[in-house]
Amino acid sequence: METLYSLVVNNIPGMPGPLPDRLRLPDGMTRTSLNELTFEQLNAIGIYLVQEVRPEYTPETQYLSGPTLSFDGTIVTATYTVVDKSAEEILAEINRTKIEKFDELANHRWTLEVADFEWNGHLFVADERSQTKMLKALISAMNNPSFTEQWKLADGTYTEMTGQNFIDLSAAYETFVRNLFVKEATLRYMITNIAESAELTPSQKVLQMNAITWDSV
Repeated sequence: METLYSLVVNNIPGMPGPLPDRLRLPDGMTRTSLNELTFEQLNAIGIYLVQEVRPEYTPETQYLSGPTLSFDGTIVTATYTVVDKSAEEILAEINRTKIEKFDELANHRWTLEVADFEWNGHLFVADERSQTKMLKALISAMNNPSFTEQWKLADGTYTEMTGQNFIDLSAAYETFVRNLFVKEATLRYMITNIAESAELTPSQKVLQMNAITWDSV
């Protein structure tokens, strides 16, 4: 944990923070290299060590307010208090978590969708540019049963693809992508059920939603 300090002026402590690089003294002089000073030397120019008092709290339904600062002549105490979130704040937290999980799942599904795709013992590039080329090859294959093409694979090598190969590859990839969307929809349904559950506390909702990953089903 970072060591915090406070500049005390007329026995009134300032907000805690890291040790500054320099400090302008009351006589107008500037003091640098404060990290080289002892605690006694820092105290002599008004800088005191800060101790924080942070009570335990439940972040899904509470937050820490403060700090309230006090100075006993040797150390500054920064005390935080636990505040319960309002019903509106708790609902916003639940909705924020739900949306973040939806985005996380969509991003993961997209990453898999455009990753290299294995078919018939070969690894095919499946990014958007390659999908466009594949669609053109599929159209050619459907219009010309004898269509063939040398196709570059993910490892840089080439393989000869027949028209039927393109049709079968396209069908396999379409099924793969459809299954990705089905899985994403299933996970979204699970998250929505958790968010809308009347049996779970707000903390349980947030924790259970965050626990859902792509591999949960």
